[in-house]
Amino acid sequence: MPASAKADMRTRERHLMHESLDRIERGAKTTTWDKAIIDRTSDLKNWVEVFKSLG
Repeated sequence: MPASAKADMRTRERHLMHESLDRIERGAKTTTWDKAIIDRTSDLKNWVEVFKSLG
């Protein structure tokens, strides 16, 4: 197997592990499904400014 394919597999494994840990953490915080548990408003506002500056 080429070295790049091995690196891709390691990256994929890390990503999947990270995602599953995030899911467990979110699941522990989630007690209701009718509202957001993490407010990302400020993060989104920052991205809006970034995209405005590009265009």
